[in-house]
Amino acid sequence: MSSPVGPILERLDAALSALPGVFSTAQWGGRAYKLPGPGGSLKKPKLLAFVVVLKGDEGVEVSFKLTRERAASVVNASGFIRPNSFGSLGRAGWLEARVTRLRQVETLRPLLTECRAMFGGIEAGSGSTVSVELSGRMAPRGAAKTVGRDRRTPAPANPVAAHIARVVEQARHELGWSPGDRDDF
Repeated sequence: MSSPVGPILERLDAALSALPGVFSTAQWGGRAYKLPGPGGSLKKPKLLAFVVVLKGDEGVEVSFKLTRERAASVVNASGFIRPNSFGSLGRAGWLEARVTRLRQVETLRPLLTECRAMFGGIEAGSGSTVSVELSGRMAPRGAAKTVGRDRRTPAPANPVAAHIARVVEQARHELGWSPGDRDDF
């Protein structure tokens, strides 16, 4: 039985895009959902959530952050949500949800709203959204390494995004890795 990856992505996109102030960009082989940075800057956005298709279209992985205490309680109550596999991120409250069923998206909705509320700054229900569309394609996680930043993508200001950018740069430098065609992002 194959998973409904397309409908899962559509529902996640609808849930995240409906949150006040959220916009998305194709980034790191998936889709990064962000909020404008200080002063409404799109040049230094804050990472809210990251969505990527799992290898073999087995499902979708969603990364997002809650308070440490709340993250621990969510992990204990859920079979499909775990601490982020990047140790320091997991300890900071970042979670990974492995979504293989549409009903799991409904479980995530209030958690993603809770994640959005942690940022404050925009009144709930304002409905303001910014659309930044660089590319609609997502590469499956675990597929050929296609992590990289398009020159049109704002530099990450969020500590998590900055760390990921440093890891990518280190791979480029130490391993001679380079991204494929820029249209892959």
